[in-house]
Amino acid sequence: MADVTIVVDGAEQTCSAGLISAASLYAAAGPGCTGLRWKRADGTEIPLSPTDRMQIRGGEVFVSGAPAEEDNPQLSEAFSPEFNGRRELQLLQAKISGRALRENDEEFPQGRLFLVLEKEELDAEIEDDVVVVVREEDAYLVIPRGDDDAVDVEECGRHGRRVPRHRQYRIRIDREKRIVEVRKITGRQILELVGKSYHEWALNRKLPDARRVRVEPDETVDLAEPGVERFETVRRQAQQGSGA
Repeated sequence: MADVTIVVDGAEQTCSAGLISAASLYAAAGPGCTGLRWKRADGTEIPLSPTDRMQIRGGEVFVSGAPAEEDNPQLSEAFSPEFNGRRELQLLQAKISGRALRENDEEFPQGRLFLVLEKEELDAEIEDDVVVVVREEDAYLVIPRGDDDAVDVEECGRHGRRVPRHRQYRIRIDREKRIVEVRKITGRQILELVGKSYHEWALNRKLPDARRVRVEPDETVDLAEPGVERFETVRRQAQQGSGA
């Protein structure tokens, strides 16, 4: 995690960027801290419980003091974080549970919710009982839920959903599905997953609009990049002169 600077009670402090627990902010405020508030750009102060989660980018301002009477005050104006690539969701409170946030997705209200972490290698999955402090700069996405922890690249592509950066991906190669634990993989490695040699087989990437794009053996595919849906293999002899 990258280190950034935040301000606690007027003093600059170093903090890890990314999604963090407010408990670490309490620790930064000192052992006697009994209450902590995040000061928004509009001057509104949002009380933080130690179990709340918040994405830290750097420059955030926090003030300590007695515990607030109201845990989640209503804001004077609604704000719209990015939600599935759009800014149609309107929130009047800065704190919301993972369950309440993902249920705003009409297509997949029981799906998996992720927070895009700009400065990290992986995005953060938000569980139902986690309370997150939402900011207008935040970007959230919901994907279909599967039977395991792997993100199904084909399902995301079929439904027009952005693929989160995750630890495991399920990819489809012809009619077979394989789980990989890398985000970036070469065409050669994809062929090897189904026991095929690049000397005999070519690899195509099928896009959501049904177009096929050739993947060369040493070309790297980012599975979280928009435009990946599934992969198809074709015997090289059958591809001569096809321009696929």
